[in-house]
Amino acid sequence: MQNHIESARGNLSNGDKYYRWVSTKMEEYIGELKSAEEMSSHDQGGRMSHEVEQASEGLEAWTKNYYNKSQAYLYEVQKARDHTRVGKNFVDSAIAILGADTDKDPDVRVEKMVWTVVDDNKMVVARRDTQALELKASTSPAESAVSSLVAEGLAQLEKRQGTKQYTQLLLTVHNADVRNTYPFTETRWAKKEKDFRSGKWSASNELARRVVNYGSYNGIELPLDVRLEHDGRKYAAITNGGVKGQVTELM
Repeated sequence: MQNHIESARGNLSNGDKYYRWVSTKMEEYIGELKSAEEMSSHDQGGRMSHEVEQASEGLEAWTKNYYNKSQAYLYEVQKARDHTRVGKNFVDSAIAILGADTDKDPDVRVEKMVWTVVDDNKMVVARRDTQALELKASTSPAESAVSSLVAEGLAQLEKRQGTKQYTQLLLTVHNADVRNTYPFTETRWAKKEKDFRSGKWSASNELARRVVNYGSYNGIELPLDVRLEHDGRKYAAITNGGVKGQVTELM
């Protein structure tokens, strides 16, 4: 175990060092682009002005992609920590295991020991529950981006169900952009914002209304929870309660 942990720390440290080195290179790149822009502005024909603009647009797109992908990777470790707890003698314990094979493994597998009390007040392991977690992260303001991630995550969980290795399923989606109204579409938000603000209609109500339209949701028979988060706080959650096609709001 210690060898794996030290290797993990080393990998992260190397990643930090490379990030700092690339950040320096990016600032040098920006400096060159600014110099080119300055020269172009004084050039009678405005030579290279179009290319400089394209370069700056490409850099912005690259940083957006980098931010989105890094959020997704970091979110997996965050959730592995959130789902791991070790009680005395492993009572009320759970161990989260990050997936090693993206094709075969869920993002995180959680092994739980479920205890029960028998004669003479002895605690024994009644069963072990194995939960498959699929984790998604979006930095986009477009609600369709989150909707696509929900559909993708549910399809993955439907496949996990088919392996018969799991007893529970969980999809958690991190919605990082405060402008993103998911699970509300723009049209639904315009219609329901007043009820939402007054507490008559919640994000969980809207998620329950919407989730049944994803084909994979209706194909899942194992206990399934779907959660939406922002800044690490859950803002919508539903469950099927282990009944195919059923939807119950949890918030």
